[in-house]
Amino acid sequence: MKIRIPVPDITLQREFVALLYKVNAMKEYHIQIEEELNELIPSLLDKMFKGELVNSKVLAKVISLPVEEEEKAFLKRKMLATYIINQSLNDTKFGDVKFEKLLHLSDYFAIKRNFGQKYYQQAAGPYDNAFTHAYFIQIEKAKWFKRKRNGSQFVFSTGESHNKSLNTYNLFTNDELERVNKLISYFSKCDYEQPEIISTLYAVWNNRIIKNESVTDELLKADFLNWDTQKIKYKDRLEAALQWMKKEGIIPDGWGNVIEKSLANKNKNN
Repeated sequence: MKIRIPVPDITLQREFVALLYKVNAMKEYHIQIEEELNELIPSLLDKMFKGELVNSKVLAKVISLPVEEEEKAFLKRKMLATYIINQSLNDTKFGDVKFEKLLHLSDYFAIKRNFGQKYYQQAAGPYDNAFTHAYFIQIEKAKWFKRKRNGSQFVFSTGESHNKSLNTYNLFTNDELERVNKLISYFSKCDYEQPEIISTLYAVWNNRIIKNESVTDELLKADFLNWDTQKIKYKDRLEAALQWMKKEGIIPDGWGNVIEKSLANKNKNN
């Protein structure tokens, strides 16, 4: 007796996977917040009874909760990501890794608006898996772009409906887009390694500011090398990269959330 098993359309399967990634990322985020609060509350109560927390400003500084996410955040971020790709189509060295680092620097440096970003530490630097995976599915389904493997990464080319991707719908100011354009221009003749170095240095630097920790070049280099074991190959390029960041004013100010290892990666290391 043969039993027929219905198999959903591949497009529906991909949409389900994208939704699952997003749900898991949200779950990890809330677990992380709960763990942080559980660690902080006993210490805060002790300080309050000792009179060391004298006003709400101190308390607000210790517990940094996320600001309200912008309305239609995914759409806005989708158009930001699309803008980055469109501005980079003539860059022969542009691929998915370079895209991810430009998106991170645009989010944390050029735009600084809460679109629900949730970056984690991956080998190649900050990576927002939930958004990026869903975004790639959507742009291919809409035929805005094609993605094709080329060596170790994927490269982009225009799709049949590429013209529909060109409108930014006035979601960003001219100043914001100019800052994004400048970031893109910095790396237009580079392979993915240079934006990977700058993006990761920016992240560890910003993490220290958010956590109110000391910031020195040596500490930033150490944090960079501790990010992932694969970062050791960039050891001799870090000093020049830090000096370049200072020269160009690509210096973080503590905007956004701390970028940490995902729970999956933490468990791997334990």
